[in-house]
Amino acid sequence: MPAGVPIPGDYAPEPRGDAAACAARLRSAIRTFTEHPGAYHPHPFFGRMPRNAWHRWHLIHMSHHLSFLVPASNAARSRGGPTTP
Repeated sequence: MPAGVPIPGDYAPEPRGDAAACAARLRSAIRTFTEHPGAYHPHPFFGRMPRNAWHRWHLIHMSHHLSFLVPASNAARSRGGPTTP
């Protein structure tokens, strides 16, 4: 999908700030996804995909979103704040 394409409102995540809770939800979602025994619903943009394509797509998608994370020490450094080793 090209950069700048707006996502449909139903898929827009709500902002949440608790990193530990977010990580726990991500681990739970990954476990639910990988342990799902049946077929997956069609993707809203790509339609039906085989299981291995779903796995690959989610890896790419998670990599994209996780690339936005900045360690707290780096974020503080970029703002000129205190850092911890």
